[in-house]
Parts: sequence; structure tokens; C-alpha cells
Amino acid sequence: MSIITSIMSIISSIMSTISCSFKPKQSLGQNFLTDSNTITRIINAFHSDATRYSPSVDGLVELGPGPGALTQVLIERYGTEEFRCIEIDQRAVEVLNERHPTLDVVHSDVLQVDYPAMRSSLSPLSPLAVIGNLPYYITSQILFALADASHSTSVRSATVTMQLEVGQRLVAVTSTKSYGILSVAFQIYADARLHFKIPNTVFYPKPKVTSCLVGMNFVGEEELRARL
Repeated sequence: MSIITSIMSIISSIMSTISCSFKPKQSLGQNFLTDSNTITRIINAFHSDATRYSPSVDGLVELGPGPGALTQVLIERYGTEEFRCIEIDQRAVEVLNERHPTLDVVHSDVLQVDYPAMRSSLSPLSPLAVIGNLPYYITSQILFALADASHSTSVRSATVTMQLEVGQRLVAVTSTKSYGILSVAFQIYADARLHFKIPNTVFYPKPKVTSCLVGMNFVGEEELRARL
């Protein structure tokens, strides 16, 4: 089975799950990916970010997997031995546990993740590589939690979706319209790149805004001191 065929099968299964098992919760900011090409591009960008300064992907963490559009493809590529998902929606946790019995799915708020402890238990020899289709309303909080975790070298990279305007501010350079406090603050901790825009048509339900995929590699302690 080709990768695209496999992803299409995954999406079909997920859409069936959404129809039969649960509806996306607006209160949780749930907008599920439904496009095979977008999923493929996200996974490829994640691999590029995670292996930028490391030969392999060890200690993989997915934030807010929902019914698992990215999860299944990640499992096919990296396995489940050093892969952990953080999901607050009990319905999604049950779906993931049923589909992937060997996957470590933690029922928890993504804002409460203890990244140093997770690294110790999941990937003691390598910092974590994070991926996620993030809820718009808590994007900044998640990003700064990841930046804080990078102080202890617990997180090495993050590849995450977010509202386009937020992504543009993250990667903005001086003397541009998007450059501001978020640009200054976050660029101290990471080298960030905007991989590509994501139209609202590839999500269910469709959000009212355009999204993007941003990749980040967090700097080491020596480089951080130099930037401060």
C-alpha cells in the first residue's frame, strides 16, 4: 500500500469515527486534519526539523492528536516504542487506545506536560521532538511551555500548526509589519521557520482563519546565553 493510499484510508476511518463516535468540541479548539497531502507535508517537515541536528527521531511527542490523523502515519514511520501522545479529550484517548494498543496515550492537558520528566522516561539520551495540530486559543501558551522546557534540554524541536498571523509573527524579522514582542521573545529561544500555509478547507470543522506549519529548533544553553 502506498503512503497516500494509507493516509486516505486513515482519513476515511477518522471521518467515520467523527461521524459515529464524537463531534469536535469547540471548547477544546478541535479542528481535525482531513487532507492526505497536507498530512504528508506535515510529517515530512517534522522529520526535517527533528533530524536537523540529530541523526534520528527519538523521543517523539504528539500534542493533541484527536482521533489520530497524524498519529497513524507517525507510527508507520517511527513505531511506538519512544512515542507518546498527550490528549485531553477522553473520547479521543479511547479511540487511540483501541486502534493502537501499544501506543502510550496520556490523558492530560497539554499545558500541564512535565517535559523534563517525560524525557527521562521516554528518551533519556536525546531531547524530545514535538509535533502537534495545536488549538488556536492556547498556541502561545504551548509555545512558551516548550521554550521553558528547552532550558533543561528536554525539547529539541517542535513542528506545529497555528494561525497564520501567529506564525508570521514568530518568524518575522526587524523592520517588518509582523515584527513585535512575540518575535523578539521567542527568537531568543529558537530558530523558527514557516514551512507552508494551510487553508481552512483541509480541516473539519473549517476554522475561520488560515493556518500554517511552523518548525522550531531550540538553541542550546551556550547559544541561549549569547542571545540573552
